[in-house]
Amino acid sequence: MSVRIDLPVLPKMVRAHLYPYQIALQTLEFVQGAMFHMIFMDIAAGQRVRQPGATAEIEKEMIAGGTTQDVLDLHWKTWAKYKVIFEGFVFQNAIVSMQSHWDWYLRKLGAFILFARQAVAAPPLPSKTSKELKRIGFANFADQITILRESTGLPLVVPTESVERVKEMSLVRNIGLHNRWEVDEGYLGQTNSTDLWAVGDIRTVKSAELLRWHQDLMNVINATWPPIAERYVDAPDFTG
Repeated sequence: MSVRIDLPVLPKMVRAHLYPYQIALQTLEFVQGAMFHMIFMDIAAGQRVRQPGATAEIEKEMIAGGTTQDVLDLHWKTWAKYKVIFEGFVFQNAIVSMQSHWDWYLRKLGAFILFARQAVAAPPLPSKTSKELKRIGFANFADQITILRESTGLPLVVPTESVERVKEMSLVRNIGLHNRWEVDEGYLGQTNSTDLWAVGDIRTVKSAELLRWHQDLMNVINATWPPIAERYVDAPDFTG
């Protein structure tokens, strides 16, 4: 069964184009939902396994689902061996999820800008900027903000500290996806936290850091969509 997620149905705005608001609102909902899901599931799992007999009941259900006792024993052995890594998966999954929603928002916003500039007869973008906008999802976070500014001519006032922290979240996501959360030279060459990590360290994430990134990402979204929606208010409807 296929699943589609439609953009929220909202009343048109007089002074701003609706589309940037639609994609921003939905992205904010997903970012908020990802954080809530992470916190809820972490608390729920912790409470469940502390209940008397809970571990045995979970093992029984796994065996009923086809896991053999030998495999189950191997699972426990592996988990105990790498416990410090596996315990970070909840936060790590939240990082990947939030970054994914940002990537979606950014690609949609980039496509809208290209459409809107043509629709309102704006001066053509320099070839380099146009190419960068079409591939904005592949740029690093700080460059993504620069591309948005150059392609719209808007200052897009985003708090510098928020940009730096979301950039760090993006760097952590990258080593998580591509290097099993181990710090490498590439990460150290771009992070401002070189005094905290060395090559080969596992880049752990604490609750306070994750919550700060969550708020910063929402700050960046809320700083980018309104001026772009206002700049291109006269563009026709856009479905992305």
